[in-house]
Amino acid sequence: MAGLLIRFAVTKPWVAKTMKLLHLNVFLAAGALVGALAVSTPAQAYTVKGMGKCSTWVGGTDDRFWLLGFISGNNFATNGTVGKDVNADDIYRWVNRYCTQRPDDDLADAITQFIKLN
Repeated sequence: MAGLLIRFAVTKPWVAKTMKLLHLNVFLAAGALVGALAVSTPAQAYTVKGMGKCSTWVGGTDDRFWLLGFISGNNFATNGTVGKDVNADDIYRWVNRYCTQRPDDDLADAITQFIKLN
């Protein structure tokens, strides 16, 4: 069957031209759909590795490095400057206050809120 279609396309130039146009249209439509979805639906969910709830925040060295790494990763991804003129100890105190008030929130929620406010 495939051989018959290939022979038909070779002997009928308009078939090959039509197929090329069809493939091009399908490709352009798929690209437009993907582009529209990317623009119209901003990401709202994210996966965060390494930290848990605010209630487990102890402010130890690992916690502090994780927070600064999260901010740095955000700055890298967004070409941002969050925390540029903020002392690291001030960031830890801010997170501590946030987590004291909202122990059921994730630590990622705390640092994301800090980023939004700064």
